Amino acid sequence: NYGYTDMTVTSIPTRVDLITSADVLCYFGDLSDVLCVLADRLEDGGDLVFTTETMKDGDYNWVMLESERYAHHPDYVKRMGEEAAGLVCYNQTAFTPRYESGEKVSGT
Repeated sequence: NYGYTDMTVTSIPTRVDLITSADVLCYFGDLSDVLCVLADRLEDGGDLVFTTETMKDGDYNWVMLESERYAHHPDYVKRMGEEAAGLVCYNQTAFTPRYESGEKVSGT
C-alpha cells in the first residue's frame, strides 16, 4: 500500500492493475509523456482511469486556461493514449468534475 504523501508514479516499484487520477492531468499540457509513464506502471490488462478538463468549443489539442490549468480535447486525449502509450480507450464521458467560482467546469 502507498500513502498519498509518499507516492509518485515513478516510486511505484511494481506494476499495478489500476491507476486513478482525478483532477490531476489538467496541470499538464502535452499528455504523451505522462500517459506513457502511467501505462508503463500498469499490468497487462490493467486500467487507467482519469479525468481531464475540456472546452465546450474550439479546435485544439490542449490549451492553457485562465485558471492556469490545461483543457484537453477528448479526441487528443484518446489519440495520445492510443498512439503514445498503447492504451485502449473504453469510455469517454462528458461530466462536471468540479465547480470553480460557482461555474461548472467541463470535463471528460
